[in-house]
Amino acid sequence: MSSGLKRVERVEWGRLPKDEFDRIVDVLITTHYKELGFDAEAVDGRGGDGGIEIDVRDRETGKLLHIFQVKYFPEGFPTAHKSRRTQIKRSFKSAEKHEPPDWSLVMPSKGTPSERKFVTGLKSAKIRRTHTVGTVELDQMMAKHPDVNQWAVRSERDEALRLVGREDVLPKSAEQFQQAVQDVLERGNKFSPFWGHRLGAFNGHPVTELYPKREDAAEKEPLSLTINTAFGEAHADLEQQWRETIGYGRNRQVTLPSGVVQSIVKHGPVEWFAGESTPEQVVVVPEGREHESVPADVVLRDADGKEVGRLSGDTADQGAGPLGGVLEIDLVGGLHQAWFSDKPGETGRVEQTFSVAGVSAREVARAVRFTEAIKTATDMTLVIGAVEITVGITGGPVPELPADITEYVEDLAAIERLADVHLPVPKKLPTATDRIWVRVIRMLLEGKRPAAPTRTMEVNWRSAAGEPLGDPFGTGAALYVPADPTQTVYLKVEGRSVPVPAFSMAHPNVVVDSARLEGPVEKLTMRINDGTPFRLFGGDELPEDDHSMYEPPDPWQITGIPEASDVYGGKKKS
Repeated sequence: MSSGLKRVERVEWGRLPKDEFDRIVDVLITTHYKELGFDAEAVDGRGGDGGIEIDVRDRETGKLLHIFQVKYFPEGFPTAHKSRRTQIKRSFKSAEKHEPPDWSLVMPSKGTPSERKFVTGLKSAKIRRTHTVGTVELDQMMAKHPDVNQWAVRSERDEALRLVGREDVLPKSAEQFQQAVQDVLERGNKFSPFWGHRLGAFNGHPVTELYPKREDAAEKEPLSLTINTAFGEAHADLEQQWRETIGYGRNRQVTLPSGVVQSIVKHGPVEWFAGESTPEQVVVVPEGREHESVPADVVLRDADGKEVGRLSGDTADQGAGPLGGVLEIDLVGGLHQAWFSDKPGETGRVEQTFSVAGVSAREVARAVRFTEAIKTATDMTLVIGAVEITVGITGGPVPELPADITEYVEDLAAIERLADVHLPVPKKLPTATDRIWVRVIRMLLEGKRPAAPTRTMEVNWRSAAGEPLGDPFGTGAALYVPADPTQTVYLKVEGRSVPVPAFSMAHPNVVVDSARLEGPVEKLTMRINDGTPFRLFGGDELPEDDHSMYEPPDPWQITGIPEASDVYGGKKKS
């Protein structure tokens, strides 16, 4: 009776030459810890004892976590070998300088209880834990890395094959490997005069692809698949994707997990194709079909036939299946539409999705306005040249961006237009600070007087004599800092420089928070003293005798973010 266990070739650690032992241990331990998410590196001869040392560090911080000291002691280090124990102590002392939390001795033997006790007794205040890594621990580690094991035992197999004159059995070089694969394919492709096999890779796994050897292969030797599925309530979205791919020819990847796939039945020649299996998953991979894009417009009309919206784009893909066909359209502003044209007896529909990262904010804003217009439109028409396809709008889901993202996009679009710059929509969601500053910059460009989102401002004071001016504000005074009309200020928006005309700053009641002297310039940090924010003004429009600085600034009006006057006045927490 077979036990079902498979014998695996293993490394005979104690029989390896020193250089080979060091080399395999280096690869094994560094591979093991790198796959666990750490950085691991072998260093030759640290400490001057001729051994190797492997350092394991935190990948993010670079902090040293573990040192492995490799010693080639096949017979161990009993008390009779005092010089070996002296070497180990010397290596441990050398490692203490680096203060690793863990230190391990690696050797090509199991280690006797006495030897292991000697190692664990080396602990100190700088190294809290010590360990022995012998052949048992190395075998356990090797079992988790079969690829390293195969690599390590390869030289022994090569030597055995050389002795019997069959060095060619296992290919080693790229040329030998390629020739071996070609030989297998040539032998395997004799199974049918109509179909052949090609090798490929998918997600890092080798796969075989059937291809027709003749144009009439499907007629002379038809092949087909029946995929039996069972979609549950939790798989509603997946079932829809599957239906669109299989039924309409939509060209996208769909993965069915084992809980959905009941079986696959292959129909064809019994000798080489027919059969039934239950795979762990089924993956439908998009085919590399070519599509020549053509311009397209999508037009919205109301009940009176009046155009209420239009967006341009290009066709991206098309497909067909037993249920109908699909035409994919990439529209301006990151809006994607899939137009499904059904067979008689079923109603056509349009699926819409947004993908706005990296797209110009002005274009995204146009697409957002278009999707808003869908809500009040009666029908939608796809126009490609002289061809028009119209579908009625029945109140289905309309793609929408969250309100905060929509506002942010509108602000970016306004800045793009007013400052004549290009601002793509970022991949990451904006922070509250990002949203405020972008709104402030937009308001300045529009000639409004926004509140500055800060409690303090640094002001440069200059005296003719270069002496400190002291504190001219006392317990509070009005402040007005005019802009230099000859200067253009560049402010950062999503990492890009935006030109903003120089702006003035004013406040009716500020105090000096701190001061420092830099040559003839005294830098004063001013702090608001009455709970109202600093006012920003475009250019130098505010004369010194204008008391409008006392008037409240224009509100930000950002959804979900309190106004500056509420925050600094204590009505809401910032």
